[in-house]
Amino acid sequence: MIKKTLFISVISILLFYSCEENFSPKADYQRRYALNCVINYGQEYQIASVSTSYDVPGFDPYKNTDDPFLSNVLLRIWVNDSVFVFQDSVEERSDQSRYKNPLHFYYLDNFEAKLNDSIYIEAVLPNGNILSSRTKLPKQISTVGEGTDISIPPDSSDDVSIVRTMWTSEDKFLIYQPKAVIPYQLKQGGVTTNHEKEVPIEYLQLSGEEIAVFPIPSFAKSLNIQMSAIERALLDISGDDDKRDKYTIFPMIIKIAVYDKNLSDYYSSTSRIIDEYSVRLDEIDFTNIDGGFGVFGSYSIQYLSKPFDAEYVRSFGYRYLF
Repeated sequence: MIKKTLFISVISILLFYSCEENFSPKADYQRRYALNCVINYGQEYQIASVSTSYDVPGFDPYKNTDDPFLSNVLLRIWVNDSVFVFQDSVEERSDQSRYKNPLHFYYLDNFEAKLNDSIYIEAVLPNGNILSSRTKLPKQISTVGEGTDISIPPDSSDDVSIVRTMWTSEDKFLIYQPKAVIPYQLKQGGVTTNHEKEVPIEYLQLSGEEIAVFPIPSFAKSLNIQMSAIERALLDISGDDDKRDKYTIFPMIIKIAVYDKNLSDYYSSTSRIIDEYSVRLDEIDFTNIDGGFGVFGSYSIQYLSKPFDAEYVRSFGYRYLF
């Protein structure tokens, strides 16, 4: 009886305070810092941002119209024994719906690195706080002979309606985003210009409308393209132009964006489309920055070539160069 009376008393006290105290979903404000930088392998020019958190009256974060960019930061990147120091810059902001002042950022214009290099980034803030992180550039990928069609159209596949490309890497659990393009030249009026035609993996009928489907980032190390999509891309190159000998077709190129482990982890933890059975009920705050928040990662664009059968290209009236 005593235990029951004590339990009722405790519940009564909790109910009393829950009614008296106003609940607020907004915690006491504490200043935090964020560093964001994604290294684009093969480019000397790289950009980064360092920002600070901010407080607003009420609960609407969009009431803040002051750019949270943090200036006077010593921002450096180490690649093996080489160090690169970021400079700050500013340019006009294209979208002024929220922030009216110019866009501030940090940049490098002399960055050099090799695939599989380890990279360390460090930001020393004006107040002495340090934000840091590490990443490693992805390794080189290579084609897999088995399961890969050598040419277009396939000459060794049981299913000639699909062109298959597979690749391998020593890196594990990385995300790949492939993109197929057909490079071509157009010679007109004595002037030759270079172009690319992007190739979808297939076309689907949706509500009476034909939709081009392109590959999305995934862990898959393969790309399957319907031959009908390739044929349509080849026809689209010249369109209504019946003088197709002005066009020179080159082998199709598979451009593969290889995300490093940091970017792969970030994408897989925040993407709403991991697979057809996934349901995301909340937002995940991903960070790999020591001393703060943000994302530091890298990616590389790697290329695989897929030659056409010469007679197949010439059947469209085009020239073919390989």
